[in-house]
Amino acid sequence: MLTKKLTMALTVLAILAVVAFAQQQRETTVNLEGGYVAVLNPDSTWQYKQPPLEDPKNDIIMLMRDNRYLWLKVSDYTYTFTRTMPKVKNRLEIPAKLPPLAVTGLGQNPDLDRAQKIASADVYTKATTQLRSLLPKTLPKDAQAYLTACIKDEVKEHELESNYNPGWKVETKINISNHRVRKIMECLELQLEPATPQ
Repeated sequence: MLTKKLTMALTVLAILAVVAFAQQQRETTVNLEGGYVAVLNPDSTWQYKQPPLEDPKNDIIMLMRDNRYLWLKVSDYTYTFTRTMPKVKNRLEIPAKLPPLAVTGLGQNPDLDRAQKIASADVYTKATTQLRSLLPKTLPKDAQAYLTACIKDEVKEHELESNYNPGWKVETKINISNHRVRKIMECLELQLEPATPQ
C-alpha cells in the first residue's frame, strides 16, 4: 500500500516535470523597436515573426525586466541572455561609393604660424563634418574624434596646401581622393571595434 502511494506520487511528479519542461520549451516572443516581433526558439535561435523591410546589420541588445540583457545576434540568428552589457562589434555601414573630398579652411591672425594652425584645424574639422554626414546617425559619441584622427593619419599636415593672403589670412585646402576616403572609413571602422573580441 505504501509502495503504491509512493509510485503514484512519483508518477504525478514526473508528469508535472514533463508539463513544466514542455511549457519551457515553447517559443517566446519579444517586442522590438519599429513594431517588429522576435520569436525566441528553444534551441537558442531566433527569427522575426514578420520579416523587416531590410535585414538588420547590427546585433540587437535589450534590457529585460529581470535586469538581464537579451542579445540577438544577426550573424547567425542566435540569442543569449547575459548579466552584463555585451560588447558587440557592430558593422559600420560604409557607403559603396564614396565621393572625393575637397575642403578649404580659413585662419586669420597677425602671427602667420598661428593663422596656419587655425586654418589647419578648420580644414580638418570641416573634413570630419563632411565625412560624418556620409555615415549612419547612430554612432558612438567618440566616433567623431576617431574620424578626425583617421583623417589626420591619412592626410598629414605637410600635405595640406596653404595660400597666404593680405590681412594675415591663411587659406588651407585639403583634397582627398575616393580611395583615400575609403581608407579613412576603414580606419574608423577599425577604431570602433571593441578591444576584446567576442
